[in-house]
Amino acid sequence: MRIYHRAHGFIFSRAPIQQNRIEPPMLTTLIPVFPLPDVVLFPGVFLPLHVFEPRYREMVKDSLAEDRLIGISLLRPGWDHDSDGRPAIYPVGCVGLISHIEELSDGRYNLVLRGVEKYRVVREKTQRGPTAARRSTTSRSA
Repeated sequence: MRIYHRAHGFIFSRAPIQQNRIEPPMLTTLIPVFPLPDVVLFPGVFLPLHVFEPRYREMVKDSLAEDRLIGISLLRPGWDHDSDGRPAIYPVGCVGLISHIEELSDGRYNLVLRGVEKYRVVREKTQRGPTAARRSTTSRSA
């Protein structure tokens, strides 16, 4: 039996979490990375996000068209003094699966990520332009 409730504009399902893990094939490939200053994601944990910045709205749109996966990485201290728009991130993060999504009329998103598995950044793909979000080649992290 599923029980649904609303919290902060999101609808959550209180269904039991499956204990058997499916190994996601994406963790040796290029994934979009959403760097955040004070937020980390862990496997099995849900993270609600409000996505408003154009480059990350584009990242969400691309992710929905592909595999619904987004990596969350913590920004290193000093990120707010970065002048080139690519602040340093910690090399270990967690990939999340978009489990709930709401696109607002102005193009912003409310979404919920479910943490799937830790990853380690192997290298970052360089992208330029006003809507260029980070993408990183990753491997499974121990």
